[in-house]
Amino acid sequence: MSFRVKDRVVYPHHGAAVIEATEKRPMPPDGEPREFSVLRMTHGDLVLKVPVDKADGDDVFAGTVN
Repeated sequence: MSFRVKDRVVYPHHGAAVIEATEKRPMPPDGEPREFSVLRMTHGDLVLKVPVDKADGDDVFAGTVN
């Protein structure tokens, strides 16, 4: 499942969030860039950066608005 900026999602153990951005960051040990989704939780000030390849529907779930 692919997500886009402004999608509403649910992240286990943290709850509802909105994808604010995507960014590439170099990762050790080789500095190879990896793409992340930036999730802003809807309650509080928590921001999570989740690797895009981990946000496949098993770790992050699509949300809906009623």
